[in-house]
Amino acid sequence: MKNCSRSRRRIEPLRTVALFGLVGCAMAFGLVELFALQRSRYQAWRGRHNHHPALPR
Repeated sequence: MKNCSRSRRRIEPLRTVALFGLVGCAMAFGLVELFALQRSRYQAWRGRHNHHPALPR
């Protein structure tokens, strides 16, 4: 019985650290994806708005 409570005390902080690490990685990945999406949308917008047809001479 004593051994079980000792291992629980040791595992619980590790589980908490693992959870925070997982959440932190997910947030970082989400930010990277958000910036990639915004850059892609900006490139598409710039491509549409900077394309001027040649003026007839």
